[in-house]
Amino acid sequence: MEPLTALSLASSIAQLLDFSAKVLRQAKSTASDQHTEISPRQIGEMASDLMQVAKSLRADLSTRTSRKPTQEEQDLCNLARQCNIGAAELITVLQKVFNIKPDRSRWDNLRQAFLKGWHEEAIDKLRRKLEEYRSQLTLRVLLVLNASFRAHDAKLDQLQNGRKEIVEVVSLNYQNLSSQMQRQHAETVAAIFTARDGTTSSLISNQGTQYLNRPGLYGSSTTYGQLNELSEFRSPSDFVTRLGIDHVRVVLNSLHFRGITERRGTILDAHKDTFEWVWQDRSHDEEAQWDDLKGWLEQGSGCYWLSGKAGSGKSSLMKYLEEDSRTMASLKLWSGATELITPSFYFWYAGSELQKSQIGLLRSLLHDILSRRSDLCHVLFPDVCRSILSGKLRGQSLELTHAEIKSAFSKLMSLLPKDVRIFFFVDGLDEYSGNHNEICDLFSQVTQSESIKILLSSRPIPVCVEKFSTSPMLRLQDLTKRDINKYSWDKLGSNATLKGMESVEPGVTAQLIDSIMSKACGVFLWVVLVVQRLINSLQNYETMEELAKEIDRLPSDLEQLYEHMLGSQKPEHRVLGSKYLQLVLRSMEMGIDLYLLQLSYAEGDDYKAAALKCPIQALSSEAEAWRCQFTEGRLRSRCCGLIETRPVVHAWYSRDAARANPDKKVEFFHRTVVEFLQLENIWKELTSLTAESQFHPDQALISSAISEFKAAPLQSVANPGQEQNPLLWRLFRMLEYQRHFGTDTREESRQLYMHEFKRVIQSYWHDPSLFASPDEEFEAIKLSAGSTARRLKLTFDEEFALSCLMRTPVDDLYGQFARDRRTRITPAHMLLHFIDEKDPRIRLSMAHRVPLNQSSTYCPETDGEFYADEVLFDVWKDTWREMSDDDLDEPLLHNMWDHMLYYIFTVSEVPQSAESKIVMSSGDMMVSLLDMILAMVHQDGRLVMAAHPNISITVTRMINSTEQPEEVRDITLIATLLWQLWSKASSSATLRNTGVLEEIAVRSCEFEDLISRQRDHQDLFISTLQHLNAEARQISAVNNTPAKKAVVTEKKSGFRRLLGLGKKKKVSEGDKIQHSPEIYRTRVASTISESPWRLHVAQNGG
Repeated sequence: MEPLTALSLASSIAQLLDFSAKVLRQAKSTASDQHTEISPRQIGEMASDLMQVAKSLRADLSTRTSRKPTQEEQDLCNLARQCNIGAAELITVLQKVFNIKPDRSRWDNLRQAFLKGWHEEAIDKLRRKLEEYRSQLTLRVLLVLNASFRAHDAKLDQLQNGRKEIVEVVSLNYQNLSSQMQRQHAETVAAIFTARDGTTSSLISNQGTQYLNRPGLYGSSTTYGQLNELSEFRSPSDFVTRLGIDHVRVVLNSLHFRGITERRGTILDAHKDTFEWVWQDRSHDEEAQWDDLKGWLEQGSGCYWLSGKAGSGKSSLMKYLEEDSRTMASLKLWSGATELITPSFYFWYAGSELQKSQIGLLRSLLHDILSRRSDLCHVLFPDVCRSILSGKLRGQSLELTHAEIKSAFSKLMSLLPKDVRIFFFVDGLDEYSGNHNEICDLFSQVTQSESIKILLSSRPIPVCVEKFSTSPMLRLQDLTKRDINKYSWDKLGSNATLKGMESVEPGVTAQLIDSIMSKACGVFLWVVLVVQRLINSLQNYETMEELAKEIDRLPSDLEQLYEHMLGSQKPEHRVLGSKYLQLVLRSMEMGIDLYLLQLSYAEGDDYKAAALKCPIQALSSEAEAWRCQFTEGRLRSRCCGLIETRPVVHAWYSRDAARANPDKKVEFFHRTVVEFLQLENIWKELTSLTAESQFHPDQALISSAISEFKAAPLQSVANPGQEQNPLLWRLFRMLEYQRHFGTDTREESRQLYMHEFKRVIQSYWHDPSLFASPDEEFEAIKLSAGSTARRLKLTFDEEFALSCLMRTPVDDLYGQFARDRRTRITPAHMLLHFIDEKDPRIRLSMAHRVPLNQSSTYCPETDGEFYADEVLFDVWKDTWREMSDDDLDEPLLHNMWDHMLYYIFTVSEVPQSAESKIVMSSGDMMVSLLDMILAMVHQDGRLVMAAHPNISITVTRMINSTEQPEEVRDITLIATLLWQLWSKASSSATLRNTGVLEEIAVRSCEFEDLISRQRDHQDLFISTLQHLNAEARQISAVNNTPAKKAVVTEKKSGFRRLLGLGKKKKVSEGDKIQHSPEIYRTRVASTISESPWRLHVAQNGG
């Protein structure tokens, strides 16, 4: 039996055992609890589902035994047959105990009650038998796999040593979403094996790729293992099945980083009709020779090196080749029938650390590969996938180590499937910040595979000359003569002034272009700068002689050209030009992008006055456009073309797409400008121009950031529906400035600028319905955030972020702050803060701003943010230790939704607790709690927990004077909370008169609408209402004595209102309000629309 075949059979057995356990739990609970009502229809459907699962297992078993099995395989098949027999016995018990038939008489009901007790022992016996089968499954699976391994199965050769014993396996199973999970077996398409020494190996079926990459499939994973580290298992030999874990997405998110493709977007497109020579036969070029690139793309191997001087156009050529369809056509001749993947990376000297490091390179390339072939995730990251699928990394933000990333890239050479070929584009190797020998050796190693080759570019630095001297290559500066000529003619030939000169003196244009080409030395960047200077001179109507002298004066070396350009500044422009250059360079060093509007506020020296006294008033579109246009013009005249602006293309920085004035990013013309400014003598001369002023680049940047924020249009900041909310990058910008400042500047910034930033936020999102003034709201939030900061031991930056995010409509909390290890504010922090908050105004404010859209990061359907953080976990334990019967010392077992469930339980069922007293003391506190719960469970018009069967917590209750653990479902807790809040609000004249009852009714109806879309949830919700109804009537009966009638009148009246019961009145027979509990339960079971809050909304025209 093939390993994946055995795992597929084991998956069928696990599915049957899991579903049987679920049915047994429900049957046991129903048989032992006199108040629990479960409908015949529901039990019938459960039995039908169980029969379908058993049928699927029998069919699966018949297809797995085509040849004579080994003893280990036979034992696994026998276990499958025993499980089928046990399932049949369970179905028989269900049919007898619950009398499953459409119409039942009163006698049927009494008979069912008797049989519940009679068969309780039988149910326990079946449970023990199935648990025994469960404990055998992992052992049988591992025995089959190890037997196959000992037989030297070729597909397990990666484990290498026959003495290595497999002690854990994680199988990945897929099936069609169109079928219910219980009704169709999921095929095992991949597996990850772990040997006793910790080494791992993966195996993927021939159809694995189409399963892993096809939409509309439902995935699950099953972990069978004997490792002690699997502490989540109930016993060392147990197995665990998890549903819908998108482990590939977790890995991709970990590989992705901000700015991963930014550098490519900044590279100018090649000038029209340039670089065409690269597709021609090199034998036609008499002046220069190069290795045939087109032929290498079609048939070559290894590396091809694009060498060129600084500014010769290497990046433009690389981008041109990546985008040209002829490149892909040539590569398809090389790849043939195999799948072609073409990842790319552009190093950037002026970018962030990841944009110029080896780790950034590898993360980007691996991200591109796995985005196309997700099945390779198990091959390249087996240990990581194993940890995610087995639950060890559940809910944590995965951070891949450098060793894991490097190991994955190295595996490409030996483990890449035969149906895949990879072609890498790597630009700017000379801009790499690490050891060039190491990265060149890595490229040489990976291209030893016939399925991988690399096109790379760099300056002719010594390491590259040595490493790639034997590789096919071209020298770009030797091949751009025709391109330079084409560019020069296109730019100068169309100039109106030069056309006029040409009419008087034919040939002047050709003379100028000949002079340019003779001095360019193949450096395209030099040509661009010189042509622009000539165009500026032509605007001043300079003569041909003056233009020729200008070209002669310009140095052919780029650095000397830059020095000449700065030297030509007007004296009165030099100070401001120095400020601009220092600000842009400082922003680049900090890795914080600078925008034109912000720069317009950075010219002055009185930073405090500029930031603190500037009014909070949005600029009109016309005023902003003029301010940016004015500053852009000053940049050109003061910096002589060394700084340029470009419209922003990255989503993180973009504002409202509908705005007429898109942001423009300010940056240096080319990397060589940065290198020039960093020369010791140049930098010393540049800073001397501002030495006698109060100019300080750090203070100028943070002061201008505040002024820009005050002037930003409100709608461009407060739109929570944007993919990337612009407020976040403003907030991150403030935090990043802080981290790069010196001690003195940082302290002053905290006292002045960070405080002012929070005040601006308060002005933007002031809620007059909750606070009389922005100042009052500011002080309340300051006090609230400070209290939470002390409890959670937050840093200054974290407290700053928390206080800002408490009042802003931002939905990208988890996505951005969870990735920022230095300022880690997650939804978990926000939830803890909300639960601990005692000011109802703050709670309402936070709940109103929790976004209820499909990307809400509060939803428990996502991995969520678990309490791996030590401080958060300590708070969790301290808060719920007395309530819970769970092992609270294991952080992986608890998440945000668990925390909220314990809170709901405490509020609704422990009336003497501080939490319950606080919530029940105020209508605003009640409503804010419902709003927060709705935010957590509502996603895209459906209930998030629909994807999570059997979500529950284990609480401790007093039963017969002893503490006993009890498992409580989340739907039960929500229904109980709604009941308690409705009871409190309906029995209070104050809450009724202030409209709180109506608000609770509306939110309760929204819960019902969500719950009713999932059958199991709806049935559980109804049965909970029935149980609460029965308890209410028992209380009413006990207190219905003459002595107690007066005391309980108001309480009884509240319950009657709660249940939608009232005095009999003359109405039609079909609309009579009945008083019998049995009749009420029947009515509730028949339609959920008659709950008390639903009736209240209907009666009040809601």
